[in-house]
Amino acid sequence: MPTLQRVKMPATLPIHPGLISHINLTASKTKPTSIDNYGPYTYLYPSFTFGSKFRYRNMLSIENKTKLAVKVMMLEHFFNTLSKSITLTEDDKSVFRQYAIVKKLRKRQYLLQEGEICKSVAFVSKGILRSYLVDEKSNERIIQFAPEGWFISDLYSFVTNEYSNLNIDAIEDSELVLINQEAHAHLENIIPEFFKFNCLQYRGAYIALQKRLTNMFTLSAEEKYIKLLNIYPDIIQRVPQHMIASYLGLKPETLSRVRKKLILKKP
Repeated sequence: MPTLQRVKMPATLPIHPGLISHINLTASKTKPTSIDNYGPYTYLYPSFTFGSKFRYRNMLSIENKTKLAVKVMMLEHFFNTLSKSITLTEDDKSVFRQYAIVKKLRKRQYLLQEGEICKSVAFVSKGILRSYLVDEKSNERIIQFAPEGWFISDLYSFVTNEYSNLNIDAIEDSELVLINQEAHAHLENIIPEFFKFNCLQYRGAYIALQKRLTNMFTLSAEEKYIKLLNIYPDIIQRVPQHMIASYLGLKPETLSRVRKKLILKKP
């Protein structure tokens, strides 16, 4: 048995803590020195071998199964949303599974930035996103919120392949199902119901945009706020007030007065 060398080293070393329990340290003259970190002193071993490699592989297998289960749940949410408007067969769903991409976004992480070409349409399975532009005074002008069950994209950039003037990022940690441009066009060709769904989406988006513009010019601040709550019932609990004010085209202090006024009106 080789003699251990005891040397003074920092207590924290760049070794993943979960790895130590899976390393079987054994003596060998032909392999490089390894490090075992315990407290303020670090022992240098002549070598190590991975005696529990099968256990390590099993851990990876469990992790992969977990990721697969999450993907299945996200796609089922996606299919359930589509099924409210169209009829999908099991064969249709199998085709979607080949092309759909699942993605997680951390809070404040971008899905799209100004100056990029929008390559995907995103379905929000969990969390909430926003799309917005930044004006010449660096003020954020929020166009849309997209909570669970909503789609979000820069439709103009996605269809025309031109650079986007929008940003899309996550307000909360979010989970998305993405369909990219190539897959989108292919799925429309081979699944007629998906083509029908997109026609309904485009028509709905146009109507919503027209209503939003009309409301911006004709409704009072109080009426705008009430309509917002009808569209996004839990937004007050999930989105900062300054973002809500931006979406409504109001100053934060104006929104604050509107909210106080509505609270006083309650019986």
